[in-house]
Amino acid sequence: MYVPNYVPEPIEIPGNVTEEPYLVRLAFIRRVAILHFASLLIVFGIAYSPWAPSREASLWALGVMLMTLAIQRVMLRRGSAESRASTFLLGPLLLVTGFALHHVQIAGYSLWTVLIGPGCALIYSLLCGRDFSFVGQFLLALIA
Repeated sequence: MYVPNYVPEPIEIPGNVTEEPYLVRLAFIRRVAILHFASLLIVFGIAYSPWAPSREASLWALGVMLMTLAIQRVMLRRGSAESRASTFLLGPLLLVTGFALHHVQIAGYSLWTVLIGPGCALIYSLLCGRDFSFVGQFLLALIA
């Protein structure tokens, strides 16, 4: 009797960074960590700015933006148009997320503490040299 595997095979995209040598993968990981932290800084810069639309308008804009991203990912699945559309929509997404978090910050919550974990993960990825470990990166961010 043949028992099928419950875990499906991973989808591999040609030209994926996982097929590259270790140093290329490491540079990719560092670039992603830097860009991720930069996007967080943009969102938090907008959140701490003195201007933002009303709370209701900010939440509606964020909801519409998230629905737009979900629909475009389904419609443009696995094509180069999907990545171009996501890149194009990244700016508006960061803007409306910052607007929504502006009202959270005004309510008295300390948003800056959210930057500590990703900041430690970024520091680890930049200082680890060739000995990068996702477990080490996770544990350093978790400790913080």
